[in-house]
Amino acid sequence: MLSGVSNSLTGSVTFGTKTLTSVGDQDVFVARLTSTGGVEWSSSGGTTGTESLHDLAVDASDNIVVCGGISTGGGTARSGSFFGSTLSGSSDAWLVTLAGTGTSTWGKAQAAGGIDDNCGVTMMANGDVIFVGNYNGTVNAGGSTFTSVSSSLDMYFARYKGSDGSHIWSTTQGGAGNDEALDVDATGTSIIVTGSFTGSLSFGGTALVSDGGADVFVAKFSATDGSHQFSTRAGGTMEDIGLHISTRSDGLVSVAGTFFGSADFGGTTLTSNGSADPFVIDLDGNTGAISSVMSAGGPGRDEAHDIASTADSLVFAGSFSSSIVILGQTFTSMGGLDGYVARFKR
Repeated sequence: MLSGVSNSLTGSVTFGTKTLTSVGDQDVFVARLTSTGGVEWSSSGGTTGTESLHDLAVDASDNIVVCGGISTGGGTARSGSFFGSTLSGSSDAWLVTLAGTGTSTWGKAQAAGGIDDNCGVTMMANGDVIFVGNYNGTVNAGGSTFTSVSSSLDMYFARYKGSDGSHIWSTTQGGAGNDEALDVDATGTSIIVTGSFTGSLSFGGTALVSDGGADVFVAKFSATDGSHQFSTRAGGTMEDIGLHISTRSDGLVSVAGTFFGSADFGGTTLTSNGSADPFVIDLDGNTGAISSVMSAGGPGRDEAHDIASTADSLVFAGSFSSSIVILGQTFTSMGGLDGYVARFKR
């Protein structure tokens, strides 16, 4: 089984026999590996500023989409090649699609107001791309121009044709507080988004109200036009964030994120062991009802960085400091931040 991996680089990095060298402070790369860890190809991109890569998705035809941010400082736009697509921006998000061979097919810089470049991407069964991002002020994702409710962050979602990136639809969501979309996945003819919000937020159904700080949201929309299907929340009085989402073919939705202190997840209260702990929850893909809850953690700041759900198991990965207890096992870091990967049967 082949897979894509992504990250950022400063200076140079070598994959197999190919060395990639950054053109600015920090560039991004994508590499494709074989099931035994051999390198098939690698590619990089960026401007003379600092770039980040936030999300990657691959469809059944091996097409790839990645998204990230451009940070140049001082508000001056800079341009550069991102895997073969020339993009320009300043504190903006970007997305690029690549063929399975690593060649860019099209790319876009999302010129949004504000300085938030967090984003998420996924692909529909037909190859269309779903993008979620954040802004304050105004943003135009290819259709109408949207204006945020206040000076705080709002979200915007867009669907693009997979073959050429042409705009299909886009919509905005948000209230008076800081509202961020951080990841998205596709299920059938719908998309499901997770992130965080403060205050009160309505996606089109009953308004969600945070318990204090930031709370987690999970919301489902039609992939045809972005219309609301369900939305739900979880959290406590501190900062709780939905970071990553994965769906199964039977509709089960899994979300991983971080929480501080005590937080309520569908009637189950979790209490962190340190400053922040990772959580994983399962939800019914039709109603949004939370069906299972688990957490991991230790005395330091521990986070979830990604999640993948299969028919009979779930895999999640992240980072920890000091020590962490996962599924009853204790791991101790070698210093600073270490990584973890955990898999459990359903």
